[in-house]
Amino acid sequence: MREFIQPTIGGLDPGRRLPQGAAAYRARIGDQLAGICAGFSARAPDLGTAMAEAVMAPGKRFRGTLMLLVAARTGGVTRAVTDAAVALELIHAASLIIDDLPAMDGATLRRGRPTTHVAHGESRAILAGIALVSEAFRLLAVTPGPEGEVRARTVAILAECVGPAGLCAGQDMDLHAPKTLHSVTREQDLKTGALFAAGFRIIAALQGHGAERTEALVVLSWILGRAFQSLDDLRDVAGSAELLGKDTGLDAGHGAGKGLLAVSRYDEALAHYRRLSAALDDALGALWFDSGELTDYIRAILPHDPA
Repeated sequence: MREFIQPTIGGLDPGRRLPQGAAAYRARIGDQLAGICAGFSARAPDLGTAMAEAVMAPGKRFRGTLMLLVAARTGGVTRAVTDAAVALELIHAASLIIDDLPAMDGATLRRGRPTTHVAHGESRAILAGIALVSEAFRLLAVTPGPEGEVRARTVAILAECVGPAGLCAGQDMDLHAPKTLHSVTREQDLKTGALFAAGFRIIAALQGHGAERTEALVVLSWILGRAFQSLDDLRDVAGSAELLGKDTGLDAGHGAGKGLLAVSRYDEALAHYRRLSAALDDALGALWFDSGELTDYIRAILPHDPA
C-alpha cells in the first residue's frame, strides 16, 4: 500500500499554504463562530459547553471559506453571506457529532480531540447536534439583509441539504445500503456534496444569479463533494489518526466495509480520485469568474495526486 503525504489535523496538505484571502475568510468565520458559541451556555451550561467544543475544535472551515471566496468574486461578501457561511459550519459540526455516535460510525477521535459523545456522553451529544442545527436556522432567519422570498429560499436550501434529500439520507445509505460504485457515489452526493451545493445555492439566491450561473456552481459542488469524500475514504485506509486528527480504519470495520474502498481496491480508488481531480479542474475552469484563488484554496485541501 502506498503512503500518503499526510495532512495536518486541519486537513491541509503540508506542502501548501492557504491563499491570503482564504486565510482571512477562515479567520473571520472562526471569530464569528466563537462569538456565537459564547452564548450557548447561558441557560444550559453543560450542553452549551458540548456544543461550543464541537464547533470550536480545530478545523478547516472549508465549506464556509469556500462560500466567502466565491461570494467575493461574484457579488461581494455581505453580512448575509457571512452569516450563511457560519450557519453552514454549524450544520457541519452537528453532522460530525451525529456521524461519530456509537450507533453510526462509533468514532472516538475528531479534529484531534475526543468525540462529543466520548467527552460529554451520548445523550448530551445527540442534544448538542440537534441544538446546533436549530442555531444554524435561527442565524439564517435573523441575519440582516435578505427580504421575504429570498430569506425563505435560503432557509429552504439549508433545510433540504440536512433532511431526507441530503445529509440524513446519505448517512442512512452509508450505514444500510448495498455497496456499488453507483450507490457510493450517491452517498457522496448526499453526505458531502449536498452541503457544498447548499452553500453555493445560497450565494446564488442572495446575489440573484440566474439558472446558468447557479448550475455551474452546483456542478462544481457535486464534483467537489465526490473528490473530498473519496480522498477521505483513501485516508481512512492509508492515513494516521495522529496526523488526521480522527480515527482511521473505521470504514473497514463495518461489515463488508463502507465508502469507496468497499467497492474498489486501493489502486482503483486512487485512480478514481485522480479522475475526479481532473474533473474538478474542468468544473473550476468553466466558472464565469476568475477562480484562481478558489482553485488554489481547493488544491491546498485536495491535492491533484495524494499518493
